Amino acid sequence: MSNALVNSVVFDEGYAYKDFDPTKDKISKYGIKGLIAGTLLAKSGLLAKLGVLLAKSAKIILVAIAAIGAFLAKIFGKKKQNAETEVVDTTIEARKEETEEEAESEAEEEEKEEK
Repeated sequence: MSNALVNSVVFDEGYAYKDFDPTKDKISKYGIKGLIAGTLLAKSGLLAKLGVLLAKSAKIILVAIAAIGAFLAKIFGKKKQNAETEVVDTTIEARKEETEEEAESEAEEEEKEEK
């Protein structure tokens, strides 16, 4: 069945494997090398072994990513928290000043009324 499939594929003129020229087709050269290397890796089972290794270490990788994310959140979270605290502190100070000014103006009005 594979022979029938291979024979049914028709390439345009100049794009067939027999038209490959390594002096002109550098990208094709790397593509063909990669195809051959991938085939050899697949036949040797190295890709399957790598997949099993990644599957086994997936939990460790996820925990490491979560730890890094928590660390970054802690670092950048402090800046945000400090900024919010500064806004609250500024608002409290402004309200104190307003209250003091109101008290002073009330005291001045009482003095005026007493006179």
